[in-house]
Amino acid sequence: MASFSKGQKVFVSNLHNKHSIWKKQEFLGRVVTVLSSNNYKDGVRYFVCLSCNRKRTIFLNERYLEKLDHQVLNMIDSRFFDAESASEISHFDENIRSENSTNEAFVQGVVYSAARVIELTDEPTISQSLLFEAGITRMLAVQSCCDEYDLSFIDKAAVWPN
Repeated sequence: MASFSKGQKVFVSNLHNKHSIWKKQEFLGRVVTVLSSNNYKDGVRYFVCLSCNRKRTIFLNERYLEKLDHQVLNMIDSRFFDAESASEISHFDENIRSENSTNEAFVQGVVYSAARVIELTDEPTISQSLLFEAGITRMLAVQSCCDEYDLSFIDKAAVWPN
């Protein structure tokens, strides 16, 4: 299996059949940027965001990702990158790859995800775990320019880590 590093752009070639239709429409056949990774006994799991919209995030196992090659880009990615195939675009996002970066996109993505979990499932403990595991406090979320709508959902559920 391929190993991807923080800031690397990769292609989502497949998704598990249990992923929602929304996730399949949003991520399948798209270029995503690796934000972080965790090793598990069954492989590496990556936290990625759409390269053209950093607020759209998902956790994916490495078997669903491919290195950029000659894949045909979908219409949105093609316009965003002004390219027809994945081989024509840069393979790294230097803002995310940089060690000096505060990685606002990562914080924004996690806060967005936590807010959606609260909004759609009314399960604040899941969001609390997500925020705690990522080490995101309310102050960090505000400093990273997270959406006020997302912050208000998390505020109402009172799940910010101390």
